[in-house]
Amino acid sequence: MESEIAPSYRNCYAFPYLGGARDLGLMRIGGAGLANLLFVWSRCLVEARRHGLRRISPTWLQILRGPWVRNDPDKRTYHDLFDPAPDEVTGISRLRLLAGKQWVPEEQLGKPIPEGSIVSFRDIRGLLLPSIPYRDIVCEELLQIVRAKHKRALQTGFSPDVAIHVRLGDYSNADFSKGNTRLDVGWYIGILKRLRGSLGSLSAAVFSDGTDEELEPLLTIDGVTRVTFGSSIADIIGLSQARIFIASGSTFSMWPSFIGQMPTVWFPGRLFHPILEDSRKEIETHLDLPAEFIARCENSLERAHPVPFVGQDGNQEIGA
Repeated sequence: MESEIAPSYRNCYAFPYLGGARDLGLMRIGGAGLANLLFVWSRCLVEARRHGLRRISPTWLQILRGPWVRNDPDKRTYHDLFDPAPDEVTGISRLRLLAGKQWVPEEQLGKPIPEGSIVSFRDIRGLLLPSIPYRDIVCEELLQIVRAKHKRALQTGFSPDVAIHVRLGDYSNADFSKGNTRLDVGWYIGILKRLRGSLGSLSAAVFSDGTDEELEPLLTIDGVTRVTFGSSIADIIGLSQARIFIASGSTFSMWPSFIGQMPTVWFPGRLFHPILEDSRKEIETHLDLPAEFIARCENSLERAHPVPFVGQDGNQEIGA
C-alpha cells in the first residue's frame, strides 16, 4: 500500500505493547483477555499503515496465575493462535530493536519523532472505535495471521441462525458498577424465545466458558447446542459466522459482532460504543425486540452461506 510518509517517520517502527506486569520480549508476565489484546493490536495495525511505520511482531505469549488456580479450560497463554504477518519484524532482529531503539508513545504520532524509534501502542483506549473505519483491513490481517487449525468454522461452513456468547468464568454476580459482571442466563433465554416468537424455529449455538451445569437452563432448550472450536480466536471466528448474535457483557463479544456485522443484541449498558455499519442492527434491551430490528434479522437469515469474513471492498486502503 502506498501512502505519503512523513520524513521524520522513515525507518521508524510500531509495536503493540500488550501489557501485563512485564514484557520480556519472548513472553509477558500477566496480561488481559484476547479481546483486549486485539484492541491494541488492531490500533497498531491501522496507525502503522497510516503513518508508514514498520510493525514489530507482538509478544502474544503470556503467563497468568488466575486461569491455573481456577483450572479454567483456557489458560489464556495465546502462544499458538497467530503467526507473524509477512511484513512484521521477528526473531533476533525483533529482540535487538526492542532492546536497543528509543521508544515513543503513540501520542507523538503527527509530530516529529527521532529516526529509527519505536512507536509504542498500549492499553485498550477507544476499544474498537479506531478500527471501525478500516474493518476490511483489520479482518483481512486477522484472518491472515490466525493459524489454520483455528479457522475450522470457516473451513466447515459453520453458520448457525443464532449464536449466543455466555461469559461466566471469572466474572462475578456483583453490580455492573463494580466491574466485570455475569449476565443472568435467563436473559439469554428470554432473547432467544422472543427471536423465535417472531422468526420461527431457529438453530442456536452456545459458546461459553461456563460449565454445563451453569448453562443447563439454556442447553436444555430444543434446538440449542453447545459449541466450541477449541480456542478463544477460533470461537471468535465461529461466533462471527452466525446470522444473529446474542452478546455477553464481555468485550470478547465485540469482536464477533465487528467481524460478522450481523444483527446483535446487547444487555443494556454493555454496548460500549457503536460497532456495526448499520446501527439499526444493534440494540441494547432487557427483552423487547423492536419490529425494525426483527426486520434486520429476517434479512440476515436470508444471506448467503457462509457469512463473509471481510466485506466487498477487498482493496480498502488507509490514507496518511
